[in-house]
Amino acid sequence: MTKIKICGLMGLLTLASCNQDIDISEAERAQTSTQVLDTSADRGVLSDVLRVKLTPNVATRLEKQLAASEGGLRSLGGELGGLLEHIGALKMERVFPHAGELEERQRAAGLHLWYDISFDDQKAAPYQALAEAMKRAKAFAGIQVAEEVRVLQTPSTAYKLVEPSQGLRAESASGFDDPELPKQWHYHNVGQTMRSKAGADINLFEAWKSETGKPNVTVAIVDGGIDFLHEDLKDNMFINQKEMDGEIGVDDDKNGMVDDVYGYNFVTESGDITPHEHGTHVAGTVAARSNNGVGVAGVAGGNGTEGSGARLLSCQMFHTDEEGRTVSSASAGARAIVYGANMGAVISQNSWGYRNAPNQAQPLSQSDQEAIDYFIKYAGCDKDGNQRADSPMKGGVVIFAAGNDGRDYLSFPAAYGQVVSVSSMAPDFTAAYYTNRGEWVKVMAPGGSFLYSKGEVLSTLPNHAYGYMQGTSMACPHVSGIAALIVSKYGGPGFTNEELKQRLTTAVRADDINEFNPKFVKRLGAGYVDAALALAPRGENEAPEGVAKLSAEATHTGVQLSWNVASDANDGTAYAYNLYYSEVKIDAKSYKEALKVEVMGARKLGQKIQYLHQGLRPSSTYYYAVEAVDRWGAVAKSVALATVTTMQNIAPILKLDDDSSIRLTGAETLTRKILVTEPDGQKWAYEVEGEDYDVKHKRNEAGEIELTFRVSRPKGKYAIVVSVTDELGLKSTIEIPFEFYKNHAPQLAKPLGRIYASVGQTAEIDLSEYFHDQDKTDKLAYSVRALNPDMATAKISGSKLEIKAQALGLAGFEIASQDALGLTVKTGLSVECVTSDLVHMVYPTLVQDFLNIRVADGVRRVYVAVLTPAGAPVMAEKTFDLDKGAKISLDLRLLSAGTYTLLVESKDKKFMQSFIKR
Repeated sequence: MTKIKICGLMGLLTLASCNQDIDISEAERAQTSTQVLDTSADRGVLSDVLRVKLTPNVATRLEKQLAASEGGLRSLGGELGGLLEHIGALKMERVFPHAGELEERQRAAGLHLWYDISFDDQKAAPYQALAEAMKRAKAFAGIQVAEEVRVLQTPSTAYKLVEPSQGLRAESASGFDDPELPKQWHYHNVGQTMRSKAGADINLFEAWKSETGKPNVTVAIVDGGIDFLHEDLKDNMFINQKEMDGEIGVDDDKNGMVDDVYGYNFVTESGDITPHEHGTHVAGTVAARSNNGVGVAGVAGGNGTEGSGARLLSCQMFHTDEEGRTVSSASAGARAIVYGANMGAVISQNSWGYRNAPNQAQPLSQSDQEAIDYFIKYAGCDKDGNQRADSPMKGGVVIFAAGNDGRDYLSFPAAYGQVVSVSSMAPDFTAAYYTNRGEWVKVMAPGGSFLYSKGEVLSTLPNHAYGYMQGTSMACPHVSGIAALIVSKYGGPGFTNEELKQRLTTAVRADDINEFNPKFVKRLGAGYVDAALALAPRGENEAPEGVAKLSAEATHTGVQLSWNVASDANDGTAYAYNLYYSEVKIDAKSYKEALKVEVMGARKLGQKIQYLHQGLRPSSTYYYAVEAVDRWGAVAKSVALATVTTMQNIAPILKLDDDSSIRLTGAETLTRKILVTEPDGQKWAYEVEGEDYDVKHKRNEAGEIELTFRVSRPKGKYAIVVSVTDELGLKSTIEIPFEFYKNHAPQLAKPLGRIYASVGQTAEIDLSEYFHDQDKTDKLAYSVRALNPDMATAKISGSKLEIKAQALGLAGFEIASQDALGLTVKTGLSVECVTSDLVHMVYPTLVQDFLNIRVADGVRRVYVAVLTPAGAPVMAEKTFDLDKGAKISLDLRLLSAGTYTLLVESKDKKFMQSFIKR
């Protein structure tokens, strides 16, 4: 592996001035490339390393200059040298080391173009130097890709040791004699642990009846190192015989690695595999030696006969250092995956991922993606890409643990669509509390949970020990082991990774994963992986029976479809269903022209498959067809049809609680409520459009929109529009005008003048006829104050003024009119208290010459007579035609002295009063 070392900050352009050797020792290389995984990396990336993919021309020129120069890179200049100098590069190394005899294949895949550039990041704020280096690298034409280097997230290695069982105990259901096998509920669960459920396993005992694993199948364990001397693993370890028999310190098999007997340690850059708890535990689940009377059994660990069982290749990407810390190299994951393919493994087992920044998942590194793609394409192949004669499969399958964050998000690399991602099950079919979820997950397998008594996964640990661990890290190797069983049984010339992947991802048991985990529907994978079903023969592959009846029930924007599980002669029931839908009528001949969606669900006869088709338009007709499909793609001969019309959607109905005008002035406020009726019972939301800073609004507990208006602008007329939208987007609006005005005091519309009131009687006046509010407020308030209440009193009811005369004479009142904001106008009122409403006054009552009679306003004609006390007239009756306010004077000078009665009559009234003539 070639590395570039740059002196100080001068970079490659001044390399000639350095006296240091450009080559880096193996110890230095290991020291500078490792990272402690439990340090604080808040962004989940290394701050002092930049990964780049060079263009082929720049990579070729770089290699030629290195090969031709006696001083290594001391003569290197040009744009690349300038870039390295500018970012303060300290070291540059290939991500994927030279692969010896397979180097040309790696070069064909472009892996030789990837380099890591290390630089000093201590002279700037955290990640500032990295950001600047990224910017410079992306601007350089000789670099195709520049990316951050992800910090690898290895799981914690907490485990619980188990005391070894005494003696050999054969498990009756399997016939194998591994003493700890009864504790491995994850293989065969009969409810042997508290709260576990029978069947919550991988159905392994049934699978072992047809296959237990063959030695020509190698599984690359990309993880911590495997304890290759473990009593239960040593017989199933991959052994590089040329290195085993070769010379120490020599690359005997010409693969670019030295002394890689059981695999390679990409942390120490050596063939020394250092046992690690996590890697050893994972390896034991895949292929611990089975039926050997020792410890536990592995999924593909063989049947106890010599040479049986799949082989385990240790591709060590992390280990425990002298201080007990777990450390990893920056590119260990990608390099280890590629190494597995180069060593003949056809299955890559990966129980690791990225350390993610808080609330932010790291995207897939392109270098990691290319490593995964390399394994998928070239595993099991020769240097030309053809299946090797000794390989059971062409191409490889990469399997990843989904991760243990307990979140719904894209957890890379597991979320990469080309890998088989595995979520984790507890011992009762439910999702383990820690498992990641998402539609990208392919299948679920037992990963265990400490929340259940002995509910974790039991496997091997270093130093011939055994113990429990939990995690998607433990679920993943179950699937890798099943993959090894499939290749062991069906592998051979012409068998491909696509066939393996199809068998692996469709081999799910009939128990409905969504029914057991309703909170995570379609986010835990297709179902619970079933080892026996994965090995089931295809037979003649008869198509499943057709769906008998398709039921459809419509809502406003969706249709709930359901049908019974269809039977299948090969696998018991259909694997999936093709659901077709269209707004154009379809029938049994034309349905395949419609849009299609694959539906999965229940797998037991008598159960129902349900699918909610959403996002439809109301009041629209939709046509459906459904056909059953088996796991091999065979389609039923018959199809079920259904037609349904979605429900009509009615817009919300809006009404104001008060239709009166909204007019405000000053600091007053006014409230209106919009009453909302949703005919379809849907939820609704509202928004206020227009200049609404005059209006505070909220939805109150009664489900009304409450609007509070307050003056905040100059006088004028304004309006807002309130829109209410239902769940389906149907909207209703209501426009609400309002006015701000300057308030004025009420005005006197006309003078009150003088009024007359008969003593003992009540006179009434409507004050609204005399006062006016130019601001047009709804009501004026009135008050009255009597100036001489001994003459007359008054009271107000609404706008009605009632005056009661107490004694003859002139009374005075103060009348006030006030608007809603307190502005007031006052005026006076004179009230003459009179005798009657026909004759206001007769005077003098002791007459000498003339008797004066003042008649009420409005009376135009009266008849006047003078009578004796006996009622006899003493003078002729006279008729008087009067003007308003006229006074009549009777000449009584000829009348004899005495007491008389004055009689005054109008058309409908009569007045009589005694007087004395002197």
